[in-house]
This record gives sequence, structure tokens and C-alpha cells, in this order.
Amino acid sequence: MPGRAQAYDALLAGPWRLSMPFMNVYGNGGMLTTVGDWLKWNAMLDSRSLGAPLVEALETTGVLNDGRKITYALGVVVTNENGLRKGRPWRSDSGLSNLLSRYPDLKLSVAVMCNGASKNAGALERDIFNEIAGPFPAPTAPDVIELKPEDSKVCGIVA
Repeated sequence: MPGRAQAYDALLAGPWRLSMPFMNVYGNGGMLTTVGDWLKWNAMLDSRSLGAPLVEALETTGVLNDGRKITYALGVVVTNENGLRKGRPWRSDSGLSNLLSRYPDLKLSVAVMCNGASKNAGALERDIFNEIAGPFPAPTAPDVIELKPEDSKVCGIVA
């Protein structure tokens, strides 16, 4: 494919080496795209130009047989980041680390593509998001409960 970025991997104490997957697969691992195309996809999701039912289906998280809800939807993990709904597919394989996040409440998308497996696309995305949408208040510390030795039997703790 003309213009395709090469993927690299750094050995622990050695030089970078080419790490290109050559596989004939569809979907996971077989998609070639650009940051621009990813952002067009997210703009379509925001505008719902291909229909609201498509967007709702893609972002409806699953429910396990025992009733527990999970964050995985149709190829997207849907979570909450600093009080904002976030949807993201993740791709990391063979010298690549890529991430596309969408914050529908802000009409904000962040796309990160790294052609070096040692780079953390998730950390880069969080830094970009925090720079654009932050600052956010520091998380509150959880309430601390002090246990006395006589309480340990009640809690099932063996001292």
C-alpha cells in the first residue's frame, strides 16, 4: 500500500526493528486507515448522518447472561472519563499502538496513531484530552475506615 507507515518495535536494549504484520485478515488487525478517516467516522457518529439507530447500536454496552453490565459494545468500549461519556476502540499489535476516543458530550474526538509499539497511545490520548478539556478536579480520596483488632473477626480478617 503506497504511503503506508511502517511499524517498529524497540528491543529492550537494542535498536529499533521493523515489525510489520503481513496477514490477510478482516476487521481486527486488517484495517488500514488514517487519522483523518477516523475523525470523519467520529463526525458521522456525532451527526448521526447514517442514522441514530446505527450509533445507538454501536454504543449499547453488553449484558452478560447473569445480568452484569459490561463496558464493551459493538467494537467500542464505553466508559466515563471525568464525568463525560467516552467511547473508544483500541488497536495495538505488531509495532503499532493506536487509539480513537470520542467524547460525544463535548463533540470531541482524539485520534492517536503510533508506529512504535513502545509508545502508549492511551497515555498520549489522556494527556491530549486533559489539555483540551481540563483541568479536572483531583479525585477525592476514599473514606478511610480504621479497624480495631476486635473488629477483624467481624470482617473475616485474620490478624
